Amino acid sequence: MFFDKVLTVKKETLISKSKEKWGIYSVHDTNATHLSLFDNKNNILADFYIGQSKSNYANSYIRINDDQNVYLTSENIFYYINPNLNYWGENSSADSLMQNEM
Repeated sequence: MFFDKVLTVKKETLISKSKEKWGIYSVHDTNATHLSLFDNKNNILADFYIGQSKSNYANSYIRINDDQNVYLTSENIFYYINPNLNYWGENSSADSLMQNEM
C-alpha cells in the first residue's frame, strides 16, 4: 500500500514559487515530514518534503529536492509517511521479549 500510494502520487497544482512561503505549506526543512529515497549503494535519489494541508485533507503539499516550488499532490500521502512509531517501528511486548531471551 505504501509504495502504491506514495511513489505514484502526482504533483498537480503549483501552489507557490517562493521559498518564504514554505512554512505556510509545512514544507520547510524545520516543519515538513522529510522522505529520502536511496539506491542500493546508499546514494540519495530524491528528497521529498511533505506538508499536510490544514484545510484540504484530500491532498498534501510537496517540495522536491532543492526546488523552491511547492505543489499540491493528486492525493493525500501525508498519512502514509507520518513518522508514527506504531506504524514504522516494531511493537515490543512481554511475550516477544521473553522469546528473545530463551
